[in-house]
Amino acid sequence: MQNFCSAYPQGKIIATLGDGRVEITLKLIEQPRLELVSTMTFRGASVELARELAEDEDEAISIATDLEWKAQDELKVLDVDFTKNPCGWPEALERHFDFARAQALRVAVRAAE
Repeated sequence: MQNFCSAYPQGKIIATLGDGRVEITLKLIEQPRLELVSTMTFRGASVELARELAEDEDEAISIATDLEWKAQDELKVLDVDFTKNPCGWPEALERHFDFARAQALRVAVRAAE
């Protein structure tokens, strides 16, 4: 299983849907804008399903909701009884943003001391 806190050069994996055989990941790339990418992996092969840009966190969470529904539809077509890891995509993305804000605040407080 992947470590969802590990940063990858092409972004950070936020959450996954799947059953261990077939997985669809949501990845966040933070550049000037937020980029969300969903990718399906099966038997070692990966296929990008969607790539969306968001102007802000609220829009990114809305996009993550839509991408999760599309990912669930893909898994249902393949008859995959999936689980969410660590949770639903919009919730995982919101947790990521909350954690990033908390980290930035801690750094600012330390710098001010």
